[in-house]
Amino acid sequence: MPAASARRPIGLAVWLILAGVIGWYAAFSLTVERFHLLADPEATASCDFSILVQCTANLQSWQGSVFGFPNPILGLAGWVAPIVVGAALLAGARFARWFWLLFWAGMLFAFGFVIWLISQSLFVLGTLCPWCMVTWSVTIPTFYAVTVHAMRSGAFGTSPGLLRFSRGLMRWVPLATIVSYGIIVIVAQLAPTRALTNIFGLENHTAPLDGSGRAGLTWRHESARQHWSHGDAPRCRVRTVDVMPERSIHGVRPDPDRRSRQPAARQNRDSL
Repeated sequence: MPAASARRPIGLAVWLILAGVIGWYAAFSLTVERFHLLADPEATASCDFSILVQCTANLQSWQGSVFGFPNPILGLAGWVAPIVVGAALLAGARFARWFWLLFWAGMLFAFGFVIWLISQSLFVLGTLCPWCMVTWSVTIPTFYAVTVHAMRSGAFGTSPGLLRFSRGLMRWVPLATIVSYGIIVIVAQLAPTRALTNIFGLENHTAPLDGSGRAGLTWRHESARQHWSHGDAPRCRVRTVDVMPERSIHGVRPDPDRRSRQPAARQNRDSL
């Protein structure tokens, strides 16, 4: 009995409970924010700190409801499993090989889904969702820990070489987690243009607009209205862009009469 107790994965069990509680609370918070946004589309989430660090853009995007319902609902259901498994391990439960394979498959899905969401958040949405990052931070080490334990328990086979290889891997999980966090930070630096676009509304264009051979910066917004006209002397294209958003941001509503109060010279130019 003492030997069996010594072989119990106490560290893994405690981590599964801790990670499950943290992940579940993050999913619960995101679910509450999503309901709040559904009730009031003009509202902003309480986890919106800036244009770059916010939850609203992620929750209201199609990436936030990949399976037809808000992604946090997956977390509400999924994070219960690590809590239950961790509590059972602390109580001395021993699971069959098929159980560890199923549990590992679930963690593999969560890990892959998180990696995809990270790529979408960094390169497509250009935002960092605080509660999403909490979920990422616990999913990654949990997947590594479950993978190592599944190898040690013989879920992937009982080859002596595999068992010897996996025996000391658990101590490397913290380092692997830190390296993974570092990779995410480095990859995030590869998408500065999208972040600048969200913050300043600017995008770099290498192709000249007027044939002069000079590249420039143009204002851009997803709801921008572009107006093109041709001048007579000299012949050129003039591009004016309305950068006012259609909906309010942080309680500030756009002025609907903004264009009507443009200077007369600009209105005459646009009418050419």
